[in-house]
Formats: sequence, C-alpha cells, structure tokens
Amino acid sequence: MPDWLSAYRDVTWHLLKEFAFPGGQQQQPKTTWSSVLKLADFSPLSSYHRRRKCAAAKIGLASATKAFTQTHFARVGLPIGIKKVCLPFGPKFTYFAEDLQCSPGLVTQSPVFIHLCGLSVPPALAIRYRVDGAQWPSRETPSSYQIVARQPNRPSHMSVHEYTAVQTMIASTQRHWPTILRELGASNVNFSSEDTTRLLAQLVTQAGPQDTTGTRQRQKGWVFADDAFRQRLHEQISRRLDTIALSWCESKYMDTMITLAMRLVELYPDGNRVDHVILLYKARAITMDWINRLRDKIFSTEDAATVEKLAGFAMSAAMLCRRTFEPKQQQQQQQDGFMTAPPLLGADELVVYIKASIALQENFVMELRDLDPF
Repeated sequence: MPDWLSAYRDVTWHLLKEFAFPGGQQQQPKTTWSSVLKLADFSPLSSYHRRRKCAAAKIGLASATKAFTQTHFARVGLPIGIKKVCLPFGPKFTYFAEDLQCSPGLVTQSPVFIHLCGLSVPPALAIRYRVDGAQWPSRETPSSYQIVARQPNRPSHMSVHEYTAVQTMIASTQRHWPTILRELGASNVNFSSEDTTRLLAQLVTQAGPQDTTGTRQRQKGWVFADDAFRQRLHEQISRRLDTIALSWCESKYMDTMITLAMRLVELYPDGNRVDHVILLYKARAITMDWINRLRDKIFSTEDAATVEKLAGFAMSAAMLCRRTFEPKQQQQQQQDGFMTAPPLLGADELVVYIKASIALQENFVMELRDLDPF
C-alpha cells in the first residue's frame, strides 16, 4: 500500500475516533480479539508488510484466527494423507485498530458530529441560556418547568410568551419543526426580530444525523413524511406572506418565510413539489413589488437620509428576490448515470432575475463589511 494511502487511512480513523463520538470516546465493542495475528508477525507474508514512516500509525492488517502452523497441526506424524498436510489458509486478515484490539467494524456505535454543531444563540438569549457547541445536544435540555422558572430573567424587549416560545424552540432538539409550525399559527414570536431570524435560520437548516432509512429528511426532518404537517406548514407560510405583502420594511420577516419555504421544498419526499414551489413564486412576486414601489419612492424623495434608508430596504428586497431562485439553480437531472446542468430559467423568470440584479446594483449603498452575515 502506498505511504500516502496508509497515512490517509490512519488520519481518517484518528479523526473519527476523536471527533465523531460524543465525549471523544467511542463505545467499546462487545467483543475483542483474544488472540491477534498481525501481518508483520506472520513470516510467510511479512515481506508484504511495509514499515510506515508515520510513528502514530494505528490501523493495520491482522487476523483473529491463527495459522495452522501456529497450532498443534504444525507437526504431524506418519503415515498421513495429503489432506492433513495441505491445510487451507487459516488467517482471515482484516483491518485492525491498535487502540481497540479488534476490527473497527466491530464498533456498534455510529459516528455522529451533531455534538460539534451547536446553535449560535443570539447574545440577548445567550447570557440567560448558554448553549455550547461542545455540549449540544448531548447535554440535557431544560424542561418546561425550568423554562417557566427563567421567565423573570428574560430580555427586557421580549414578552413572557415570546420568551417561552423561543426557549421551547431551542430546547426541542427533535421537535423543532412541530414547534415552529405551532408558533407560526400563534402570535407569540416576533418574526421581524433580528434575533428570531438568526435563531430560526439555524433551526430550520439543521439536518441532524442520518436516519436508519437514509431518507433526505434525516432525523431532524422526520415529520416531513406526514402529508398533514406539510399542508399546514404550507398554509401558515402562505398566510404570513399575505400579511407582509404590503410592508416592504419587513425584510427579516420575509427572509424567515423564504427560508421556511425553501426547506419545505427541499425536504419534500420524492414526488411532485410544485404545490410548495408556489410559495417561492409568491415571495418572488411580493419582493419584486417591493422593489418597484421602493424605486418610485426613492425617485420622489429629496431627503438624502431618507433615500439612503429606502435604498437599504430596496437592496434587501433585491437579495430576497434572488434567493427564491436558489432551488431552481440547485436542481439537477440525472440522465444515463450523469448529472446534467440545472434547467435554464424561463423568459419571465429571467426578466425578474435581471430586474432584481439591477435593483441590487443600484441600491448597494454600503460596504460589504457592514452587511449583516445573516
């Protein structure tokens, strides 16, 4: 085996062992090898073992079964038949981990990385509700009683109901989507808040570990297999879009709704997604209307400060309008085993995209470093 491939194998195992198991320790296998025959110690094949330059090499070839020459069959007496002399090859070489004293394949725990992917809770909540990436979500999440007990320490700009709703969304590690749907139907959460936008953007884009069936939804999106849930989520997003259709200052609100609509399209099980893509078309039409109305308002305003403020809203509307094209650009088709290019934009879609791009260029009145990363 080439040295570079051997080094790649050792480093891959080291990364899995150190980072892919909560706490840095993998679950010990149920059984270990009582006797080990390493390739380097097996004289008939030791010439095929290459001494590696890497001193920390921990993965090699070994067998849990001995060779017949290492047992009482090594010596035979006469007379004896040919079958007792020419015995089959006994060792069964496979990967062997020095630290486990067995094959890595015997580790029953699946590697996961979710404990390294914590939520970046906004500062207003992080002071009162600390979430460390190294501990999330292996640590115990607060119960409903603990959330209620923390209500007196809520931020001054949040109501009791909003604080409780946000804390519940954070704590619901496997129930993010049902909790989000419930809050969409209620009036507890202020979706125009920057903190809420940041938090929801992380919650809805978390994929979570792979499930046992290997579906697109993974463990976090298990509820998308339910038709009733998808239909209710579609209705709530559509209702929220109607609410802000005339409010061109609700860019953060619109950003959240577009994110939810995009995840609804992406996590839809195999089948026709046209019904949910309509939500993106609706958001595109609303943001384009914002661009047109803001352009007229900018041209009719003489105050420089007001114009700059309106230009910021127009720039946000243009970027949001362009976001609705992302699923179209990510879509690919497979033909004869090869992935083809994404489908081209239609004439009407191309017109909207160009208008949004022009509006973005016209109203880009700030430095890139001043843009909000979210």
